[in-house]
Amino acid sequence: MVTTYKAGKQMRVMVWAAFWGQGERSKLFVLERDFESKKHRYSANSYIEVLENRVLEHYHDDLIFMQDNAPIYTAIKVKE
Repeated sequence: MVTTYKAGKQMRVMVWAAFWGQGERSKLFVLERDFESKKHRYSANSYIEVLENRVLEHYHDDLIFMQDNAPIYTAIKVKE
């Protein structure tokens, strides 16, 4: 579903998607870099954008939301 290509040593892109049920899945969401963060990388603010723009449209009480322990997922502002 994703076409990759070389774009230089420092080029990195972070994407997010969800899957559930009998093969249902969300669209791929490309995270925006946070240019207000210390190193202009992905941050809790980048992830909050995913939560607001992708998770809420698909989530309902019958689902269990799971993620790993990446720092941008476990930041205090994300938990709030």
